Amino acid sequence: MEIYLNLHKMKWALRGKVDGKKKVQGYCDQCLIKPTRTFISEKRRLAIVAALPKRSKEIHAFIEGELLSTNEPMDTSSLVEMSYNPYYAGYWYTSKDKQPIDPMQFTYLYFDSNTRKCYGIK
Repeated sequence: MEIYLNLHKMKWALRGKVDGKKKVQGYCDQCLIKPTRTFISEKRRLAIVAALPKRSKEIHAFIEGELLSTNEPMDTSSLVEMSYNPYYAGYWYTSKDKQPIDPMQFTYLYFDSNTRKCYGIK
């Protein structure tokens, strides 16, 4: 399952393969996954940044993983908060100090659309 923030709905999109094609299978406010791969298309990210005044909303980054649960709020106070913003950098970074971070270092990832953040759980 691929998870990315849908900027039109402001919810996490859950995209998987159906009949060999990638299709959105649902949306959620929160989800918990076991990550298997991260993906950021640098070529598409640079095109988005080049069109800055337009503020393009193109899918170019996602995290793939095993979906464990959806719409179950979680206390995030002790978790590592991270974010991704194509206008800031071409990588995931910690929200606290903007240091690069690899989401794959965590056992689980928790996504919350209210904060538009991803949280790492070791």
